[in-house]
Amino acid sequence: LSRPADVVTVEKAAETTIEVTCVGAQYIPEDPEKNTVGAVVEALDAPARIHIDKGVRPASGLGSSAASAAGAAVALNRLYDRGLSRKELVPVAAEGEAVVSGVAHADNVAPSILGGFTVTTAEGTSSVDAAIPLVVCLPDVAVSTRDARRVVPESASMEDLVETVGNAATLAVGMCRSDPALVGAGMSDPVVTPERARLITGYDDVRERAF
Repeated sequence: LSRPADVVTVEKAAETTIEVTCVGAQYIPEDPEKNTVGAVVEALDAPARIHIDKGVRPASGLGSSAASAAGAAVALNRLYDRGLSRKELVPVAAEGEAVVSGVAHADNVAPSILGGFTVTTAEGTSSVDAAIPLVVCLPDVAVSTRDARRVVPESASMEDLVETVGNAATLAVGMCRSDPALVGAGMSDPVVTPERARLITGYDDVRERAF
């Protein structure tokens, strides 16, 4: 997907300032210590005057905070000639995610920076180009990253874990083969999805119609 997207503009400065405009700007702090971009600035030691033209709506489930962090990482790396590769920028942008979710995770910044289908583990990120036709709908529903992570179960049965791992592997193979049928077969998760579905009114009905 090329849209929606954030547009991040950077200019060297003695101190970092952040201005946020467009969709959901009123909900996004401009204080560098409370914005994902501020953490990226610190990680790269790259103070700047930063403008974020938000295109990815906050709390939409599309990685809004990651979009800003990823854009800032790429832009500041170039502005200050840090010489980091796209892959090396993933953990840098992930630091920004800690500001909003409490954990530096690369789930969303990795695909934002690398493109394609990505798998992130403690060992790093792997990516593959995938050509899967998509129909994307963005409902008027807001779920924060913290809330989505809060409802993740602390434990799961062996049966559910086996099913989840098998489905994840099926999804990954489907992406590698650009096979929509395999991707669809792998999009089932008995552990996390049922809990997060409670946060989204009408989720089960929409999923049933989609499949």
